[in-house]
Amino acid sequence: MADRMNARAQCSVALLAAASGAVDALALTVLGQVFAGVMTGNLVLMGVTAGAGGEQGLPAALALAGYATGTALAARYCRSGGGGGGGGDGAGESGAGGDSAGGSGGDSAGEGGDRHGAGGARRVRSSGGDSARGERAGAGTRGSHSAHGAKGGARGTARAPGTGWPPRVVHCLMLETVLLAAFAAAAAGLDGRPEGGWRTVLLVAAAFAMGAQSAAMLAGGTLAAPSTYFTGTLTALFAQLPAGGRAPGGWAAVRLVAVTCGAAGAVALRSTVPQSAFGVPAVLVAGALLLQLGGERAARE
Repeated sequence: MADRMNARAQCSVALLAAASGAVDALALTVLGQVFAGVMTGNLVLMGVTAGAGGEQGLPAALALAGYATGTALAARYCRSGGGGGGGGDGAGESGAGGDSAGGSGGDSAGEGGDRHGAGGARRVRSSGGDSARGERAGAGTRGSHSAHGAKGGARGTARAPGTGWPPRVVHCLMLETVLLAAFAAAAAGLDGRPEGGWRTVLLVAAAFAMGAQSAAMLAGGTLAAPSTYFTGTLTALFAQLPAGGRAPGGWAAVRLVAVTCGAAGAVALRSTVPQSAFGVPAVLVAGALLLQLGGERAARE
């Protein structure tokens, strides 16, 4: 999938990867020592708590719930944009019905002709011609409706011009930007040191945003790649080397570096300007969106 991404899409996904690194770093260091996007880690923390006790079990479970909710809602929204093809499929089936009607009508006429001797034979030949014409008409209708169905489906899942991402994927990332901006504003209002209930609220909001981002990238087609989980990327990067196979392109390594740099940048900023650190993820996601929308504008011009 990632091999077919253009440079603009690769850069956008790298920015999203950096944003996820920043969110996870802040969640780990400020919001309860759990993750907002790495759900495997939270499952392990829940298991550790269940087996040996500790304080991370509940925050990890809340983060998992927020992530699952964001993923489910974003995935549902992205899939709902593909319903345009259904009408076309139904129309195609109606064309097939025309095919059956044309053929069976001719067959019935032929059977009636068999019961009337020589005159009936002429009717059989005539009916056979009608049947053939009915079949041709039905096939033509089916083909026409199938073409219309394909066009309807294409409209339903149309991708934003110049971006390669479906419009609903872009909408999900816009919503994520707004949510992360509110996340940053709330944290800044708390001097970058949320406590108690605010810590829980910010953790769940961050996990929801990461879930929505993950689902949006899954719906992005061939011009998107995972931006919140990277174990598969690491595996693909190293598994090919001993066998002498073709390793993933350099952009896979760029995403791995981006998630690390995003985490480092957010933590370093928090140590100097705590109120501003929570704004890093929103800025990075907004940058990814601007890059994509810039490509759309360039394509239109």
